[in-house]
Amino acid sequence: MRILLLVLIFALAGRMQAQISRNAHFIELGLGLAATNYSGDLAEPHLEVAQTRIGGQLFVRYQLHPNFLLRGQVFGGVVAGDDKHSPVHAGRNFKFSTTLVEVSGLLEMALGTYAYDPVFSAATLYISPYLFGGVGACFARPKVTYYGSEARRDYFVRAPLPEGGTGQTLLVAPFGVGVRMISRQQISFGLEAAARPTFSDLFDGVSQNGNSTERDWFYTVGFTMSYYLNGPWNPPSANF
Repeated sequence: MRILLLVLIFALAGRMQAQISRNAHFIELGLGLAATNYSGDLAEPHLEVAQTRIGGQLFVRYQLHPNFLLRGQVFGGVVAGDDKHSPVHAGRNFKFSTTLVEVSGLLEMALGTYAYDPVFSAATLYISPYLFGGVGACFARPKVTYYGSEARRDYFVRAPLPEGGTGQTLLVAPFGVGVRMISRQQISFGLEAAARPTFSDLFDGVSQNGNSTERDWFYTVGFTMSYYLNGPWNPPSANF
């Protein structure tokens, strides 16, 4: 997903004009919808499309500097995994699902803001690719099921499921890449991909019953929309 985003950024760059400056400060409120995925004890080393679920977020963004923005957000959703999607683990027959809420603070670094004149419209749009990273707390409630043969249950289930209990509070460190398309008005739309290490092997409720040395991650890719509270997004070089 990150590669696709970079391809999109460079494709747009061919039609972009010279870099411009932004207003000194702005505050915006936003929301987003994202697909979720996961890597851990119940997953292949690569991401499995069949394990994709959905989540959403609310955020507030504040510009500290033309190239640096602070973002606070709340993300909620579902993440799941199933041994049946993994040839290595298919005979074990574990599956899990967790509802989660993440509260995090992020620093965004804009990689420039560029004017773009689309062929389908006379209005100028502004494209802003960015990188971001931060820290947060994730509150997860994993549910783990063994659905294999009862005759082999004791062989696979060596510790009660879910390990660590049904409620987990985990440190996460979201980071990723995004690109925003901003109009001259008060609305922007974005595309964003993020990865989140949980620094724990208990996010999926499986540790000693799986690979206790492997830490769990979850991932999101989706769309955002935001609204500027303090007036239109107004580049100094533009005339209104």
